This record gives sequence, structure tokens and C-alpha cells, in this order.
Amino acid sequence: MWLAPLLVVPPAAVAGLGGALLVPRITSAATPVDGPPATGLLLVVAGCAACGVLACHDVLLAAAGKPRWAVWRNALFAPIQIGALVALCGVAGLAAYGLVLSWIATAAGFVLLGVVLVPVLVRRAPAPDDTGPSRMPAAISLVGAALLHHLVPIVVTARFGPETGAPFFIAWQVFVVVDLAAVYSVHALSGAVARAPHRAAALVARARKRLLVLFLPVIALGVALAGPFLTVFGAEYAEAGDLLRLLLLGLAFRLVITHELGVRQALGHGMGFDRVQLFSAVLVLVVAIALPLTTVGVADLRLVAIGYIIVQVACAAAVLVIPAARRTDVEVRAP
Repeated sequence: MWLAPLLVVPPAAVAGLGGALLVPRITSAATPVDGPPATGLLLVVAGCAACGVLACHDVLLAAAGKPRWAVWRNALFAPIQIGALVALCGVAGLAAYGLVLSWIATAAGFVLLGVVLVPVLVRRAPAPDDTGPSRMPAAISLVGAALLHHLVPIVVTARFGPETGAPFFIAWQVFVVVDLAAVYSVHALSGAVARAPHRAAALVARARKRLLVLFLPVIALGVALAGPFLTVFGAEYAEAGDLLRLLLLGLAFRLVITHELGVRQALGHGMGFDRVQLFSAVLVLVVAIALPLTTVGVADLRLVAIGYIIVQVACAAAVLVIPAARRTDVEVRAP
């Protein structure tokens, strides 16, 4: 249990270093006034490492049969981070530095909370059955999740400023909460396949149906209420309604990827899990980095959401069309 977070920290830190070097504005935003540039770089690296540990804690909870704790943790993370963003940027007037500080402080706080609570929750869980396929994805997949959920909004907000980036940041947090709820809803597939590997095909089909039945209505409701929901944060945030609708539309296609990730994880195909997770995350990050700085308004950031949709459609088509693990993996033989 302690080894898993230690395995995630190095690749997550390297990913943070790469992001900071590719987008120097993140480093400058993370650097205190009159502080050395190395301080900002270290803060970004530490923030990415902390987000990797958070993703690892979530998977540990799911593997222990307690995915609801991971969902609630993420549901709390988003409003707390938004509150810290408002306090540091809006009230304290720290601008871009407040944005990065709200991200790092919230992530670090939840890591410390996880260090205390996760061992207790995992210890109370029944011992896993080691005869079935592994439930634990490789570290690279957790880095991919951290990049997608945490680094993308930081990159966008650091590049375009808090005035333009803040509505995108909040819309992205809504997407993250729904996405993670979908991800952890399919974790039950791992335990089911481990207990009955001869029924893998039927269990995979049932998990897909359950995922679509649960989350397509949630996505439709989110699309309908996107504008009124964002208005709660202020009238200026209402213009991000179309942005949130596009993100949720992309999430509908991402459900296909989520199901495939659950299948590969349940069947112990760590590298297959890694490739899908990391590839989809990196492509979205590339879109956020490549967006020209001539973008000046929240409405223009819809290009990021459109790029995100294109990536999800491409990845969903890939896992459906490419004859990878799906057709043969489900024919798992009992040990």
C-alpha cells in the first residue's frame, strides 16, 4: 500500500517538470513576488506529484472495495479548490500565483488526509483474492489521470490569465467530478471478474450497460443546467455555459474509454490500461498548450473543449475498432 504512491511520485514529478518547461507561464505564475524562479518550478513539480498520489489513493480505495470514498473525496476536492481559488485570487488579490497556490495547497491537504485515512479504510477491507487478475493499474495510468484532471485547467488558466481561465477552471472541475464518478463506478468490475473469471464476457457487458444507464442521464441533466449552475458563481461565469456543455458532450464519448479502461484493469492488462489513459490525457494537454494566445475571452476557450471532444471521439473509435484486448480478453480462463 505504501509502495504504490512511491511508484507514482517520480513519473508524476517528471510530467510536472515537462509541463513547466513547455509552458513557462506556469513556472512564472507559481513563483512568489521577488522569489527565485526555481521556487515556482519546484511548486509545480510538487503539485503534480501530489495529484499523482491522490489518484493512487483513489485506486487503492477502489481496489479495497470502497470506491464511494474516492467519489466523495473528489466531490469535496472540487468545491474546496474553487473556494481556495476565490479566496486567494479574488479576495487576497494574488492573481495567477493564487491560482497555482490554491491548486497545490488543496492537493497537499488531501494527500495528508489520505495518508491518515486510506490505511485505516484499506485495513478494514476484506483481503483481496490473489487468484484473479490484478486490480491495480500501473503508475503511468495514474500520471495520465493527474495530467488530465489537474494540469489541463492550470495550463489554460496560467496561459490566459485568471479572468479568462477562472470560468474554464470551474467548468473543468464539474467535468472532473462526473468523470471520476464514472471511472470508479466501473471498479466493481475488477472484483466481479476476479470472483468469476469464466463469466467475464457477461460481466463486461453488464458493466457497460450500467455505466451508460447511470451517466448518460446525468450528462444530459448537466447540459440542460450548465448555464444556471455557473451563474451561481457570478454573472460573468454564465458565458462558460456552452464550454461546460461541450465538455459534458465529450464526456459522453469518454464513457466508452472509461468502460474499456475498466475492462483492461479488471483483466490485469496494465500496459493496455496505461496506453489508453496516458494517450488520451496527453492529447488533451497538447490542445491546451497549442491554443494560440490570441484567445482573449471565455467563449474562445471553447476551442479547448472542441479539441477535447475530438480526442475523446478518436480514442473511443480506437478502442472500438482496433482489435486489441476487448475481443480476446473477455475469454479469461479460471485458474
